[in-house]
Amino acid sequence: GEGDKEGEFMVSMRLLRKEPKFVVLGLIQSLFESSMYIMIFMWTPKLEQQFGEGLPHGLVFGCFMACTMIGSCCVGYLTHVDVPESYLRFVFVLSAVSMVIPSFRASSGHHVLWSFFVFEFLCGVFWPSKGILKSYYVPEEIRATMYNTFRVPLNLVVCIVLSNLEATSDEVVFSIVCVLLCCAACMQHLFLELVRVEGKEPATSPGKLRNLGGSNLGGKGAMPDDVEMGLLGK
Repeated sequence: GEGDKEGEFMVSMRLLRKEPKFVVLGLIQSLFESSMYIMIFMWTPKLEQQFGEGLPHGLVFGCFMACTMIGSCCVGYLTHVDVPESYLRFVFVLSAVSMVIPSFRASSGHHVLWSFFVFEFLCGVFWPSKGILKSYYVPEEIRATMYNTFRVPLNLVVCIVLSNLEATSDEVVFSIVCVLLCCAACMQHLFLELVRVEGKEPATSPGKLRNLGGSNLGGKGAMPDDVEMGLLGK
């Protein structure tokens, strides 16, 4: 009922004040997802500038989905090499680097296209990895409320950027995306340091892999909705 929802919201707010890592985790989501949604709106006009009206939109979109799926499939292997608290820093840095290419007017169409493929691959890595962190660190009872709270700044950033497209060049928009992704990388490093200070065992350390479903991420760590959002949220 309404009382339960209000109670969840108040508990979420108290946890956010008490646990700075929850705030950092929510901001990471807002920064990365806002970058992703801006790219989703911008890839069509950017590629049409490069390839003209003959751009095969359906084929390009299908390739995006394939890249996302491949990225999601790689998470099981990544968690045996490093923990998501750590490797997500490099995911965000590589995402920022991939968005540097469309931020330059001189970039060729094929270079821009491949940079989008790389970004979509990294989106595929992000969604299940975020699901692992979310299921491990955020209590299930207030998980949805907490993450919905951070959709407010996410939507605010997207609306501000997209509402000024007429006065802003594509290159500037993708530069903003680069900045957002760099901020996400910095916040991810901060999150890792907070976890280390607490002395908490990482989400996919050897002692946790069994509970998280092993290499196929079929257990608690891989949330189906996160994988679906990575594949279908476009």
